[in-house]
Amino acid sequence: MGYQGLLLLAILFHFGLIVLAVPVIDSSSSLQHNADVGSTIRMDCKVMNLGSNTVIWEFVDHDAMISTGLKVLIEQGVESRYSIQQPADSGQYSWYTLVISSLQEEDQGHYKCSINGTDISAVHVLNITEKSAPPTAPDVSQNFNFTDCCVSESVSSACMPACNPYSVAVGFDAATACSTDLFKILKCASEGKNHAACCKRRLVPNKCLDLCLGQLPANADDSYLSCLNHVMDMFACVEQGRVLLPSPPVSVSAVATSQYDSILVTWQKPLDNSDIVTSYRIHYKVSGSDSAFFSTPLIDKHDTLFSVSNLQRNTEYVIYVNAITDHGSSQPSAFVYATTRDATAALTKNETIYECCGRRAVKPDCQNLLCKSDVMGQLDPSVVLGTCSEDFNNVLACYAGERDQSACCARMHVPEHCFGFCGGDGVTFSWNLTQCIMRMAVIDGCIEEGRDIIPGAPNQFKLVKLEWNSAEFSWEKSGPAQTTSYDLFYRPIFPPGGNYQKLTIVGNTQAVIIGLQALTQYEAFVVAKNQNYTSLPTSSIGFLTYAKPVSPPVPTPSTAPNLFYNFTACCKDKNMPAKCLTLCDYDHYKGNIDFGLALECSDHILTLLICGSDGRNHESCCKTRGVLDKCIPLCSVTSYDDLPSDIHDNPIMCAGYTQSIAQCYTEGVVSLPMAPESVRVMLVTAHSIQLSWDPANARPTSTELHCPVSGRKCTKVGYANGHKNAIQSGRPEG
Repeated sequence: MGYQGLLLLAILFHFGLIVLAVPVIDSSSSLQHNADVGSTIRMDCKVMNLGSNTVIWEFVDHDAMISTGLKVLIEQGVESRYSIQQPADSGQYSWYTLVISSLQEEDQGHYKCSINGTDISAVHVLNITEKSAPPTAPDVSQNFNFTDCCVSESVSSACMPACNPYSVAVGFDAATACSTDLFKILKCASEGKNHAACCKRRLVPNKCLDLCLGQLPANADDSYLSCLNHVMDMFACVEQGRVLLPSPPVSVSAVATSQYDSILVTWQKPLDNSDIVTSYRIHYKVSGSDSAFFSTPLIDKHDTLFSVSNLQRNTEYVIYVNAITDHGSSQPSAFVYATTRDATAALTKNETIYECCGRRAVKPDCQNLLCKSDVMGQLDPSVVLGTCSEDFNNVLACYAGERDQSACCARMHVPEHCFGFCGGDGVTFSWNLTQCIMRMAVIDGCIEEGRDIIPGAPNQFKLVKLEWNSAEFSWEKSGPAQTTSYDLFYRPIFPPGGNYQKLTIVGNTQAVIIGLQALTQYEAFVVAKNQNYTSLPTSSIGFLTYAKPVSPPVPTPSTAPNLFYNFTACCKDKNMPAKCLTLCDYDHYKGNIDFGLALECSDHILTLLICGSDGRNHESCCKTRGVLDKCIPLCSVTSYDDLPSDIHDNPIMCAGYTQSIAQCYTEGVVSLPMAPESVRVMLVTAHSIQLSWDPANARPTSTELHCPVSGRKCTKVGYANGHKNAIQSGRPEG
């Protein structure tokens, strides 16, 4: 078309000389249909002047979208019984024939063909011959009153009488009084139920059927005020619906599964009229899209869990559920949202679970049998209840990613006794665990959801510094989820069952517990938290606080020379390994003791004690410093035989006194004499023994001879300065 033609069209449009053709639905085809169960029905929708508009089919009674254009939206996930057909040569009409095959009793009802974005529609009625006729309206009470709702919705005073429909005065004109309140009063009256089928039976115009749902069409204009002429019929349907229709399903929740293209939806039965529900249907679409809702096949009334599959990966969906009866359906439930997942490498997940089991000290055989991502699909009772029963709760914690998904499991209506599988408290073995195995798909979905939003148990939890009244810990963050704080729990191990105390840490991965009791065994663990969730606890760390330091008395100045003693040289002479020589230094015990190194050198502790004490008796100093009586022998070690068996069997019991004993050693090498050296028997007679010895490096004031013979004692003599030999004799008594 040339420029002149375009200019002419513009002028004609401007002055209204060209009128665009309006779509029209041909009404010559029958709108009443009868069919048998199992047969096929065809319902024609012939549209003239459709242009760029779209034809929509809806099942009014179930409030379900059947199709938009030629695209079928209902009964997704199965071979649909629905199709939209068009003849090869449709002439001036656009044909959108709805075909339903394998008819069921539940298919009886009202089917609306409409032009999207307009109020142009035609409603077909399908009767299934084996099914009972549509219900007769029951006797309704005369006290139907929703005034309280109208007040909360700010209905005008002029329209307020309509909120108590059976008490309105003669001559009340709803069309005038409620011209601005129509949607408000119908919203209050609908009570969450779909009254459209009843409205159609009462000959309410097609244009007004949406109002029987308590919904205001997006294209509503002043022409909808004509529906006020039918408001009493609508109210009558609402009153019938109080008996014949259910309210929406409640507690609807959804979670993506580990199948990556499906979402599990769960719900609870309606609060009103749940006993007459015959089935449910789930409706869903991509969140934020302009597309119509897809829907599932009818779901049995006894089911409250359904998997919606064949979805796009890594996509958020909006979902609702409605309940269906022989007389119609509920309104939609609350909308919920769930996002499908991207595929995750099973190998990576297996490695994560296996590494966690190793950290939690699961037995190697049980790690190989249970620590893998598909373990719940092939549980062996003889393993779970037998060889690996003690490890199974640790396996579950690792399977749950060391996160507590109990909140998700509760939301998805998993039985409470199954929460152990969700990462909560341990599982108690009983017959009802079969219920948990049957819900593993839901539990798996919660576990997958938790990996993104729940912090994992902190890594590398360790004790970095210990004092007699304090302990310092550090750890590392685990997992991608946001962590806002940590809770550090601790308590004394004895008496068992004591209450934990909690220390909350924000913005840090280390903490110091203060105010501990000396010489007390404690246990501690840490959990990570964010605004809504908590990780599982780390494994507990047990520790023993040191003895409380005692200020020693001021020592009496020694008259002996301050001789230098080489602790390290003694250890070397006794073949102490080089890596352990750090321990052979009195200065090492003035600060933090390296207990890790001491553990590595445990086979050489006796050498360390012999060289540390240097043949001196430090028992008096140890008692002054509060060393436990059972540990006093460590203060005067000269040989292996000096250590009692209980110290050999449980050396940890004296670990808390290490620093006190070391300080006594340090002071004793200056102030205490060493044992005499080179003691020799020179002469033995019937009544005497002649001995000889060399004096110790630290010069003593006297020397004593002890006779370890029962019933005998020896006299003691001093020795003269400068003499290397002395004689001490003894005479038996009695």
